Amino acid sequence: MKHREYSAHRKLIKRVLRVAERAEISRTEWDFSRCPTDELFECRAYEFARDTPQMRDDVRNLRKGLTCSFEELVRTLRKQIGRRPLADSLFWYYPEFPDIPYLTIPSDERGRRICALWPPTSSSIVIKPKLGPPPDIGQLLARGRVFYGGGSIEHALFEIDWTESDTYLSHAFSDWLKENRPKDIQVFESRRAGNWTRHWVHDLKALGAKAPYRANGMGKRF
Repeated sequence: MKHREYSAHRKLIKRVLRVAERAEISRTEWDFSRCPTDELFECRAYEFARDTPQMRDDVRNLRKGLTCSFEELVRTLRKQIGRRPLADSLFWYYPEFPDIPYLTIPSDERGRRICALWPPTSSSIVIKPKLGPPPDIGQLLARGRVFYGGGSIEHALFEIDWTESDTYLSHAFSDWLKENRPKDIQVFESRRAGNWTRHWVHDLKALGAKAPYRANGMGKRF
């Protein structure tokens, strides 16, 4: 049943988007298909906030009396954002918000801002080498594995024989995972129904589908 409802919803969105394409509405107001994959989270957060009166009002109140650049807004507002919804998003600091769509901002400038606040991290995501040992290293090693810090993070020590091939070492680590991965921690899904990218794309299509209604004065944004 849920699958049929989801399919019907997608068909409705497609029909409304076709109406938007024929109407005299700026394409950046409804077509987010050109958004780079690594910007989908930012684009979705920006457009969601832009479509939500409470979020727009919150941003305006925070900026009251300020006419600043991106860098000035970051310095002035970063500590004030606190635990607000979407606090990890960057639209709070975009001087253009909420007046223009996200994709209207030049891509080079969007990328520069994202890198300024969220610098690229090491390509080593799962295993981070040369970790400092915990204070009770001896006691933890006696248990056969090192686990500290709580939550879903584990710091493990491995003895690696670099004379072995990459294939052998990969298989060895795979075997270690099968034996030691905690059963009670939910895995972040990156494919199929749990694919966040797919959800973000769908959400943007739904936001874009509202464009014709706003253009006709129904559910007007501003």
